[in-house]
Amino acid sequence: LCLRSASCMTGASISEHAAITAEVALTTGDYAGASQFAEKAQRSRDPELRRRAVVCLARCAQHAGEVADAADLLSGLVSDFPEDASLRAALAKVLLAQGRFSQASAEASVALGLEGDSDVRFSATEVKALSLLYSGQEEEAATCFQALLSLAQADGDLRLVGRAQGLRGMLAQSQGELREAISLYRDAAAKSLASGALHAAAVFDLNTATIQQRTANYAEALLSLQGALRHLQHSGTPFELAA
Repeated sequence: LCLRSASCMTGASISEHAAITAEVALTTGDYAGASQFAEKAQRSRDPELRRRAVVCLARCAQHAGEVADAADLLSGLVSDFPEDASLRAALAKVLLAQGRFSQASAEASVALGLEGDSDVRFSATEVKALSLLYSGQEEEAATCFQALLSLAQADGDLRLVGRAQGLRGMLAQSQGELREAISLYRDAAAKSLASGALHAAAVFDLNTATIQQRTANYAEALLSLQGALRHLQHSGTPFELAA
């Protein structure tokens, strides 16, 4: 489905055309086009179309690094749709990016108390766990990270299991449990690789290499680094090393 065909569809309002086109542009990485059509859809009288348009605009703003704008857009939507768990989870994620940890945790908790699908529950639990970790509440964070792993396992999504394991590795590393951290990062990398999440696998291998380098295990660190670079090459992700 190309942008031109999406914008020329018949049988729907101009605003709906714009919303569909914005969403298509967003999935293809055309953030400028997504923003342009979302602004048109935002003028709709249909509250659901306006909601979709503003979500799109918030995602575009976040991608551009305009996190405060994204937070303002999502806060307005949450006021209009307070029972929407996906909006609450999205706002929590943006608040986390702003370093507003207590507010992010609160929004994530509200999202978890509402009706939401497995992706929303995973996202909200992840935000809550990270908010607690960054606030120095490591025991509470550990409980949330374990809940995150259980959610991923119940969903049967290997990519999410890998992500949960990687986050548990980050917690172990912050607590100085370096052997446990390496074990979790390696498991996370293997699961990410098996699920096709090559960029995530590279990140977990880089985390392993960082620990190995800091503990003077230079040969092992080099192997982990080489693995990370292979994953990035195969994923098509550009990379650059600096001394």
